[in-house]
Amino acid sequence: MSQVVVKTKNEVMNGTLKRVLSKFGPLIGLILLIMVLTVLSPKFLTVNNVMNIARQSSINALLAIGMLLPILTAGIDLSVGSLLALSIMMMGIVTVNMGMSPFLGILVCLAVGAGFGWLNGILLTKLRLPHPFISTLGTMNIARGIALIVTGAAPIAGFPYAIQFLGREFVGPIPVSFLLVIVVYVIFHIFLTRTQTGRYIYAIGGNPEAARLSGINVDRVLIIVA
Repeated sequence: MSQVVVKTKNEVMNGTLKRVLSKFGPLIGLILLIMVLTVLSPKFLTVNNVMNIARQSSINALLAIGMLLPILTAGIDLSVGSLLALSIMMMGIVTVNMGMSPFLGILVCLAVGAGFGWLNGILLTKLRLPHPFISTLGTMNIARGIALIVTGAAPIAGFPYAIQFLGREFVGPIPVSFLLVIVVYVIFHIFLTRTQTGRYIYAIGGNPEAARLSGINVDRVLIIVA
């Protein structure tokens, strides 16, 4: 009887360990990596280096929160990199080449990204493509091609200060871009956990058919997510 009890306890411990590793594995790996790099280089865990890493990773962090939404619905978006390039290039054309307001350029940038996102959603929901992998793979190549055409494959430099402010300035030792990441993450956390649409996103990711039968407009939510 004691052997059976010990075996059961071991199984419970192993199951708990697996759940912890499954949930916090990437975080644990990151902490271990930081510890190793700190030992190897005394300059690694310094304020300047940490803030430099935060500034450089801000773009990927913002893309990641956008990517989180389709992943929660059991989908994927392959076009984010190309859409980022096209949106930025269109903003450069408006603000640098055409000399227009940087705020208008930012609106154009957001509109291009939102427009392609809407197109991805329409391709998935209205044309009934079997998986967003297909539609976003196509829009990825379309956006990349348009970016190359409109710029002539040449870089655009000399963005107005109002745009550069978000990427290069600091508030004390903290990059403005990293502060923007924090604000966006807080907003999306509230959106996903405190709003009806956020709950719908989780429901669709769990079982889209059950979500549809419960009265959720699955197509509308998927277009919003895209």
